[in-house]
Amino acid sequence: MKGIYFPNWDAVLARTELPERLKRTFRITIRWYLSYCRRSRAGVNHESARGFIEWAQQEKQPEPWQVEQWKEAIRWFYRAAKSAHPLETTPGKEIARGADSAGPGRLPAWKSAFLTVVRRRHYSYRTEQSYLVWLERFARHLKSEALEERGAEDIAAFLDELALNERLSASSQRQALNALVFLYREVFGKPLGDFSDFRRAKVRVRLPVWLTREEINQVLSRLDGSWALMARVMYGGGLRLMELLRLRVKDVDLQEEIITVRAGQGDKDRLVPLAHAVVGQMREHLARIRRLYEADRRGAVAGVWLP
Repeated sequence: MKGIYFPNWDAVLARTELPERLKRTFRITIRWYLSYCRRSRAGVNHESARGFIEWAQQEKQPEPWQVEQWKEAIRWFYRAAKSAHPLETTPGKEIARGADSAGPGRLPAWKSAFLTVVRRRHYSYRTEQSYLVWLERFARHLKSEALEERGAEDIAAFLDELALNERLSASSQRQALNALVFLYREVFGKPLGDFSDFRRAKVRVRLPVWLTREEINQVLSRLDGSWALMARVMYGGGLRLMELLRLRVKDVDLQEEIITVRAGQGDKDRLVPLAHAVVGQMREHLARIRRLYEADRRGAVAGVWLP
């Protein structure tokens, strides 16, 4: 199925006479849809649009009105694309540069198999994406998508190149090795044999750097607004960056001054303290966010994806 090339859709949308609220909703949905096409290496066509709606419904469990808004945004995108007479191209070319050679709108066999296994085993999204980066680099190194036909010698040569030519750190090389071992052992079910003689990246010893209490206070005193609140919550509870960014309202207990961290390191939940000094700021922040949420609901603004 042919895909479309409509790179200036945002400018076209800005010139329409639609209400500003609707423009914002359409813009969010269309970017989300194009991001979906990018990640799945699908063409920008009606087939991927149907796939996106099905995927979004499974991921977000939306209200019926939200689904209708998504559909209307994508209908507008295709109507506007047709009116603008964009050039037709192969699926995903305008989005997924360097599309693989498995044919229009299709994933290579190894990638499809990998995604099936890694999602069936409930690996985290970040692990999935990290592994994909290394596997795609491996495929580019081989100049082939027939990864199942390759073996230990090819893996060792790739790891050698990472250490010698790209001067990767030892941890990055280990991550690449883990991704390749997962693909061949868990996805292909193929024994790799011994390839332990590849060149190991040099482990560099670095002294840790830490701030004194006075330096921490100087940093915090120069922040304001939401940034200051985030930094204080992170510092007071010992949260990692992504644990902080993924915090949900339901996991912040202001009365007991406790934060529940969900699916942290090692996919484990844990409790951390909420610093007493930020409880008042947190109450004000949550009240402001609540008002924003209610205004969005009244305006039927599309929400965001949550895991």
